Amino acid sequence: MSDDKPSEAPRREQWSAEDRRILVITIAGGLAANLGTVLIVGLGLAYLHHQRSKGVSAPAVVGAAGILAVISAAVLVPVIIFRIRGETAKRDRWVRWVAWSLAAVLSALVLLFLFALVGVAAGVK
Repeated sequence: MSDDKPSEAPRREQWSAEDRRILVITIAGGLAANLGTVLIVGLGLAYLHHQRSKGVSAPAVVGAAGILAVISAAVLVPVIIFRIRGETAKRDRWVRWVAWSLAAVLSALVLLFLFALVGVAAGVK
């Protein structure tokens, strides 16, 4: 019997700055994603419970938010295409204002739609 130990590959004792940066980004991103999910679910449940106390059913909220989001998107997409084509030389500020306003409305409606879906999935009627 010999006392020879199998040779091991050299270990890396310290992490480089890039490794630490990637680790921090990964952990922070995971925490932010979890926090965002909890906020969406919590706000969705609170919103639908509040609407239910007013006598509004959850499917009505889902339907209304979905329809309004589709209408907003139907108006926003042509405005963006119109802007991209460069056909807005004289009305550039106006078109930009409309596009940003519709984007904000569409974002709010999509969040409302997600909140309502979460509530429906959780059983709020």
